[in-house]
Amino acid sequence: MVGWLDERESRGLLWVKGKVKGGVITVPCLSGKGSVEGQRFSLEIIRNNSKIEPELTDGALGVTVKVDLQANILEAECPEELDKPEVIAAIDQLLAAEVQGEVEDALTKAQREYKTDVFGFGTVFHRKYPVVWKEIKENWMDIYPGLPVYIEVNAVIPRTGLVNKPAQVHS
Repeated sequence: MVGWLDERESRGLLWVKGKVKGGVITVPCLSGKGSVEGQRFSLEIIRNNSKIEPELTDGALGVTVKVDLQANILEAECPEELDKPEVIAAIDQLLAAEVQGEVEDALTKAQREYKTDVFGFGTVFHRKYPVVWKEIKENWMDIYPGLPVYIEVNAVIPRTGLVNKPAQVHS
């Protein structure tokens, strides 16, 4: 064992592996207007799938990690009206950014600090490019820390649950 991942980094690893089975994630309000510092949306994670796609372009290795998730709004401390599709779309983007940040934190710790392939990128390269893998496997731990990893997060809030309009919204 080379080290520990904190709670945020651990969930970042689980996002990549498609193993986040529930829990709550928070995102900030859309605007500071009418909201108190620190107010947030709490979202219940409903579903998480991911796909790790190894890439070989002109001899250069890379990995694209695609994370799909669904979440419901559990609690809203923010003044935004949740019955507007554009508000939900904006919260989707905040959620995607939060998940991307968690994944990036896990990648940074694993690649740069610990230099260990906890994500299994080597395994996916071995499966998709067995001939290339044979050539690089001896040097994988030298290649891995500098491996470019691209993260694509698609976050969707299909329903707002029972939350519709926060109590502090005034006409």
